[in-house]
Amino acid sequence: MHFTLCDYMMEIVQNAVESRADAIRVRCEQSPDLCRFVVEDNGCGMTDAQLQACQNPFASRSSKHPGRAMGLGIPLLAHCVTTAGGSWRIQSEPGRGTRVEAAFAPRHLDTPPLGDLADLWVCALTLPGEWEMTIDRALRAAADAEPCGYTLSRGEIRGILGELNTAASLAALRAFIARREADLLSP
Repeated sequence: MHFTLCDYMMEIVQNAVESRADAIRVRCEQSPDLCRFVVEDNGCGMTDAQLQACQNPFASRSSKHPGRAMGLGIPLLAHCVTTAGGSWRIQSEPGRGTRVEAAFAPRHLDTPPLGDLADLWVCALTLPGEWEMTIDRALRAAADAEPCGYTLSRGEIRGILGELNTAASLAALRAFIARREADLLSP
């Protein structure tokens, strides 16, 4: 089940990878009053009928989830956002890709905790396949403050660490991202 906002983001990122995208962009913006994430891909996209079906928890593509009659990623996200008084939107076009955006009020009682972004980014960047991912992370001390942040590029990281499937490369990646996140959160 989904316990943090990172769980929801990971589900959407996995969908992007499975859509045969070769470019994925993830944005995570945080302020005291807003936590917003956007996942965009240039994958296969969806028709209007597929877009409606993906929002139904009792529908799933059998090729994507063999033996499972339900696809819960988008419906769970929609339910969580609605319950927490936030907003969400999905846009898709066949052959062009999909964009999913969700915004939460961090102080709302029903908003799940953010979770561990460093772990999320490591998991997302190390999903199998040949595709590029850019992660933009921004934090604002106040709604009207200038954002601080960092950007991660899967291609650049692989260029430095090589394949991201060894214990050494995973440890180095986790430490690097954890340092970036700690620097961002320190006063």
